[in-house]
Amino acid sequence: MKRPLFSVIIPCFRDHDLAFDAVASCLRQQDVSDFEVVVVDDGSDKADFAAFSARFSGEARVTLLWQPNAGPSAARNAGVQASTGKYLLFLDSDDQIGSRYLSCAREAITGGGGGEKSMVVCPFSYYSQPGRAGNSLMAYFRAPRLLSRPFFDQFCILTGNCFPISSCVVSRAFFNEVGGFDERLTHHEDWDLWIRLIKARPELCYTDAEYSGATYIRMRQGQMSNAEAMKSSQMQVIARHAVGSASLLLSRGGWIAARLVRWLIIGVQLALGYPDQHIRQGRC
Repeated sequence: MKRPLFSVIIPCFRDHDLAFDAVASCLRQQDVSDFEVVVVDDGSDKADFAAFSARFSGEARVTLLWQPNAGPSAARNAGVQASTGKYLLFLDSDDQIGSRYLSCAREAITGGGGGEKSMVVCPFSYYSQPGRAGNSLMAYFRAPRLLSRPFFDQFCILTGNCFPISSCVVSRAFFNEVGGFDERLTHHEDWDLWIRLIKARPELCYTDAEYSGATYIRMRQGQMSNAEAMKSSQMQVIARHAVGSASLLLSRGGWIAARLVRWLIIGVQLALGYPDQHIRQGRC
């Protein structure tokens, strides 16, 4: 059997209806067919999982796995191990991708040479109603485009996550090189992964596709409800990566100052006309 170009890894826990929509968005891809979808159910009720699996019984491109609950990082790593594609997309179960997402990513990979350290960033949009792009202040914390300049890129990624997890395609070799997701982290595991990838100097490419080439991130009540745990994991990630002069970020004043500089960078990039990955309006 031919090895697919893309493996889409979807961890899920209980929200099977949302996961169904996520998988369906993958199966609607245009102009590209060499992909697989691996769904890893992270400990949902087995009867519910069986009913969910039955909905894809005739779809050869979809593989469904069940494991005891171990968290999203473990589920994603398990999905990688069960997949075979050269490039990986980690799609959250409540997100969806546009019909030309993989096609645009393939064009970017082909245009950039498709090296072992390839990392493609596609546009994204937040939404709360199906079929309608929305707006979120969260997007502006991810706005700086990295420029393949080590100091600039590491500063930007250390002062905040630049990429929603479902907007990035990364080569399997590169993912394995940095060790995959850290299963000890309960939050910010994607941010930790991106920091390690950026430090390893990726062949980074941004696509400028419109809605059909974007990922759509669902805004739901309670997504950020565990603020204390989120803050704890945030500081854990910073402590792990902010070494040397960057350790100033660990102080409260240093973190605030660094965030202000980040906002200045965002403003300068916007003033200079740099493209923005966040799609704010229109149809999904």
